[in-house]
Amino acid sequence: MLGDELVPYAHPGEDSPKVRYLRVALAALAALAARGDLKPETVRRAAARYGLDP
Repeated sequence: MLGDELVPYAHPGEDSPKVRYLRVALAALAALAARGDLKPETVRRAAARYGLDP
């Protein structure tokens, strides 16, 4: 069991490529959702482009 302290973690920094990628990906998802195109098959195709299994 963890104590009362917070679990330490590393953050790559706001300007890191990983954080920039996540911000762009979230913006793209928001755009898809806004136009009503956030369907399961759309998410699967997008994830497959990055080698992910949603």
